[in-house]
Amino acid sequence: ATAGTGTSELLDDYEEGDFTPAYQGVSGGSWTYGSQTGTYAKIGNMVNVRGEITTSAGSGLTGNIEINLPYAPATNTPGSLMVSNLTKTVDSQLTMFTVSGAKTRLYEFRNNGPYAAKTYANLGSVHTLFFSISYLV
Repeated sequence: ATAGTGTSELLDDYEEGDFTPAYQGVSGGSWTYGSQTGTYAKIGNMVNVRGEITTSAGSGLTGNIEINLPYAPATNTPGSLMVSNLTKTVDSQLTMFTVSGAKTRLYEFRNNGPYAAKTYANLGSVHTLFFSISYLV
């Protein structure tokens, strides 16, 4: 709360929870998940999300890789991620940006050109992806 003549600020919107992150935005095939864990904390209009997705197989998928989020973002927001056990090569840094709806899309920032959305062909079928993002709703 604010002292003196100011107005009071009270935390009246707080929520913690779990969700199951999954790949979206791809079609024509399927992923086999080893594990999918996600947690979030919503404080007012700010959502903080952390998650992990492990895949053990995948085939025949096309389209840009997206991950579901517990709340739809108000604006495009960058997030951070790390991928281990990649079966494909990526020639630069990976990141994620929120997109319309309650999801985020994976992108690669290239050393020799503009950023590009990542597809199944870029990521491969066996990997573990750790991610973290904070965004406004």
